[in-house]
Amino acid sequence: MRMRDVVAWAALAVTATFILAARWDAGMHPAMAADLLFLEHALVTALLSVAVVTDIRARIIPNAVPVGIVALHAVGIPVVAACGGGALASATAESVAGAAVLGGGLLAFTVAYEALRGGEAMGGGDLKLVAALGFALGIADGAASLFAACVAFALVMGAKALAAVARRQPVPANGPFAPALAAGAFLVMIG
Repeated sequence: MRMRDVVAWAALAVTATFILAARWDAGMHPAMAADLLFLEHALVTALLSVAVVTDIRARIIPNAVPVGIVALHAVGIPVVAACGGGALASATAESVAGAAVLGGGLLAFTVAYEALRGGEAMGGGDLKLVAALGFALGIADGAASLFAACVAFALVMGAKALAAVARRQPVPANGPFAPALAAGAFLVMIG
C-alpha cells in the first residue's frame, strides 16, 4: 500500500472513530449536527489535500480519496439525522442524486467531448472525485463546487497559456484538475 493510500485511510479511520463515538453519546442534540458536519468537512478537506498532492505530482487521484469521501458522508448522514440535523431519507436521496447527476453528467460530457475531439478530456480519478463530491455536497452545492472548480481551472490554465506564449514555449494542453476541485469544494463547504 502506498503512503498516500495509508494517509487517506488513516483520515477515514479517525473520522469514523469520532463519528461513531459521537453517535453512541447519550447526550445528542441538534447542535451536535453542525459540529459533526464541520468535522466531516474538515476530514473531506484532508482527503482532498491528498488528491491535490498526488494529482500535481503524479497526475493520479488515489481511489481511497473518493471512497473515503463517500464513506465519511454515508456514515455521517444517519448520525447527523439522529442529532436532529434533517431527515434520513431525504438526505440520502439528495446524496445519491448528487453523485448521479454530477458524476453521470460529467461522464456523459467527457465521453461526448472525447468522441468529438479525440484524446482524453478528463481522467477517471477526476470523474470519481466529482461523483464523490456530488454525494457529499448534494446537487446544488456540488454543482456550485464544480462551477467554481471549472472557473478556477480555466483561470489557471489561461495564465499558464499566456506565460507559455510569452516565453515562446508550447501551450500546455491540460493540467491537474484535483486542485481546482478541492478549491471549489472548500469554497462551498465554508460558504
